[in-house]
Amino acid sequence: MNKIKRQLTKQNLILLILVSLGGHNYYLQTKIDDSINAANDAEYEANQAKNYASDAADYASDAADYASDAASEASDASSYAYDAYINSFGNQCYNCPSW
Repeated sequence: MNKIKRQLTKQNLILLILVSLGGHNYYLQTKIDDSINAANDAEYEANQAKNYASDAADYASDAADYASDAASEASDASSYAYDAYINSFGNQCYNCPSW
């Protein structure tokens, strides 16, 4: 019992507490560094997702423009086909016998 009391002096207890606090401080610092790295990785991934979303929106806008152009061209083609039908020989022959 005297041996334990001799080792538990004030100076030894203070030293033990300081070493424990230093170790705990190091542990907390490593956890903070891990958290900072995880936050930086999340920020990078979020920026990548934003860029991909922006690219996707641009592609969708381009696709909508191309679809609109295609619809306009199809309408023009329909008009040309109707004009060709009206101007065809069978529809221009006013003196031809009706069958």
